[in-house]
Amino acid sequence: MGPRRYAPSLGPDLWAIRRSVSFLVASTPFLNRICDSIPPDSFSLVHLTVITSTSQDEAKERDRSTEHLKIFFDHIEPKPEHGIPKVQITPGLTFQPFAALFHQDEPSFEASVWKLATALFDIIDLEVMERGNAKQIGWIDNLRRRAAVGDWLQAAVVPAVEQVMLNGSATPIEKVFALLNGNQVERACQAAVEAGDLHLATLLAQAGGDKRFRDDMVDQWNIWVKQQADVFIDDDYKRVYALLAGNASTARSSKSNDPALKVGLVDVRKDLDWKRAFALHFWYGCSLEDSVHTVVERFDEAEADPELAAVRGRLMSSIDKESPFANPSPWYVAAQTQNRGHTPHPRQRGDTLLHLLRLSCDKSYSLSQTLDPLCITPNALDYRLSWELYTVLSTRLSFPEDSPEQAELVRLGDLIAVSYAMQLEFGMQIDEAILVLLHLSDPISRAAAIQGVLMRNAEMMDDHVQYTFDLPEEWCAAAKGALSKYMGDSVGAMQLYIKANEQKFACDIAIADLVPDYVIREDSERLKELFEVFNPEKIDDWPVRGKLFLDYVALLSNIPRLVRQIAEEPGSRATSKQLERADRMMTQVTNLLRLLPPVLGTNHNHNHHHQNASQASGGSLLTMAHNKRHKAALDEMMGRLVNLVGGLQTILVGRPRAKLDLRGVEAGARLKAVQTAMYEKFCQSTDAL
Repeated sequence: MGPRRYAPSLGPDLWAIRRSVSFLVASTPFLNRICDSIPPDSFSLVHLTVITSTSQDEAKERDRSTEHLKIFFDHIEPKPEHGIPKVQITPGLTFQPFAALFHQDEPSFEASVWKLATALFDIIDLEVMERGNAKQIGWIDNLRRRAAVGDWLQAAVVPAVEQVMLNGSATPIEKVFALLNGNQVERACQAAVEAGDLHLATLLAQAGGDKRFRDDMVDQWNIWVKQQADVFIDDDYKRVYALLAGNASTARSSKSNDPALKVGLVDVRKDLDWKRAFALHFWYGCSLEDSVHTVVERFDEAEADPELAAVRGRLMSSIDKESPFANPSPWYVAAQTQNRGHTPHPRQRGDTLLHLLRLSCDKSYSLSQTLDPLCITPNALDYRLSWELYTVLSTRLSFPEDSPEQAELVRLGDLIAVSYAMQLEFGMQIDEAILVLLHLSDPISRAAAIQGVLMRNAEMMDDHVQYTFDLPEEWCAAAKGALSKYMGDSVGAMQLYIKANEQKFACDIAIADLVPDYVIREDSERLKELFEVFNPEKIDDWPVRGKLFLDYVALLSNIPRLVRQIAEEPGSRATSKQLERADRMMTQVTNLLRLLPPVLGTNHNHNHHHQNASQASGGSLLTMAHNKRHKAALDEMMGRLVNLVGGLQTILVGRPRAKLDLRGVEAGARLKAVQTAMYEKFCQSTDAL
């Protein structure tokens, strides 16, 4: 038999636990106490790691999520379905309030995401008169949208441009190209003048200009190629001239059989990331009138060009036919940051910024890929930004109600909402988790998810949660009832479950935890009050559970009263009505003696099953004490009933009635019942004489 193997396990608060024989690492005070309790010479050591659900500092992430959810809270309206609360985002919510939370020069990826989404999807105030025709309004909107995206793009590439400018080994022409890449034409002209290249400075002043200038530059380029003069031009200069000619991808070169005069295609975007490559198309490869949609199409077409791949030395296999720009690596991979989880292949995930650009052009573009957490953050469990983007985007993307696209949109929204709510719950942000779950589409799933959060976090719940989200009182009461039961407050738990309309469960608590004490103390009044609060119509098995104890309390007073009434009759002879009442009471006693043992859980099979389950959970001692209380209560109840039966038997001498089942009755009460039966037979014998 080989060595025993232990699989890694995931515990509460995302503790990853695995077997180790070398050391134990503790990341929290609780885990430190575990470490201290393990003997130093112990062979069975475990390695504990706390998995986080955020990619940044947890305190900062918590503050940011709370701040963003306040914006959502201000833009929701209640839309309950079938009595189950639900919220809906108002159409007035835009991306701008989220972008405004970041400084204008904030370089973070998240700031860039919100600013790009604002430029792409928010409605732009055109400030034109309504009587303008649709074509003019569309043209103005296109210019404004392009300008907004241009502002975002210029800010996005500034860090890369400035890095080149601060590089002491960069040549003047390399700095000129970098400045053109960032649309800083004026600085590019100054750099050319400082380098003494006045002719280049004159051309740069017209960069990105009208079509006539570009056509002139194309003609000049063709002359160089035809005369093979391009062989003698520096590669960096050729990249600049290609840009001036409107070539943002590649430019053709002269062909010669002479190895000394042989040059390849000019790769204008050599060593650029996708944003800088996109910027070349945006400012130089397309005209100022072209829409963002057109720029994105040109960019994708250029990057899918197999000729470009050949220039970059990439072999196009049948499986991998995309350039790195077609689906670029996420920002954290491109920046060579440490990834906490699995690092995806660059073309398996992509950059959310590029996905947003494509989505703005085609609303049927894959939203699941756009909002994939690994396209946004190195942590696959961090769904914050994914949910926030989806929630605002869902007000912009509209499909026919019964279309497959709409069904997929709803399915994706539910998946992201549940994942983000779980993340918030792990961070103890309960109010925020409930707010997110209120967006779920299916009423049953929404109710179950919210009730689950309330159940797991009842100790943190107050009336504020219920009133803020207009949650049903029954949900909150059920959660508080579960907490009270866990804390050992059975009376409070029963009352809360009744308030939660869970009367059957409340009745079970009463029988399991409260009945034994009241019976043993002979507190019949409290026992009666305990079950009078229930509504029999809401408990299916009421006649064979709660009603038994009300019958028991009633018999304790009714039987002695009937016996006294008959004793006061002339000759101590019962009337016909009194005999009927005695018959009914005798039947009730017989039923109670038969039904009480299963209800109090003292039959052999029930005890055996309950004890096995309890031992499996380490609670055998508690179960034994629990069973002893129930056994004592049952003995007390059955003993008192048998004692009361004696008075009825003297009244019902000679009348047919059900036979008493004395199994399980304690010895003293059983002996008295036998004596009563013998006395009844003696009376019958004397009457016969």
